[in-house]
Amino acid sequence: MIKSHTDIEQSKKLAEFLTLESADMCWSKYDDGQMRIMPMELWDLIKDGLSCLEFTPAWSLAALFKALPLEAEIHKQTNGHKIYYYVESYMKRIENETYLSTERYENSVDACVAMIIKLHELNLL
Repeated sequence: MIKSHTDIEQSKKLAEFLTLESADMCWSKYDDGQMRIMPMELWDLIKDGLSCLEFTPAWSLAALFKALPLEAEIHKQTNGHKIYYYVESYMKRIENETYLSTERYENSVDACVAMIIKLHELNLL
């Protein structure tokens, strides 16, 4: 199964420091207790007619990639049986160089989330 957007826990973490405008999806919890993911445009159209109890912005892979600095790249690697993804970022500023890499993840969404959190913690985002 391909992961195409942040899960609820990742979404809540990213919502602490990414702007709502950068999110292109959202998680909504309704009075039946179900959490549903939908595009932000759809949410904007139907939110007034819904009995939504909770709203959490979410990010697709494309939106996550836009949140990364230009110096970041997603890499795909295989060990012969399984494919892994990781993100590398190399930033060169005046007299300051920073190289960061994530661990290997089974999907590119998790790798991007890990890099965005790392960059945020280092005040590089």
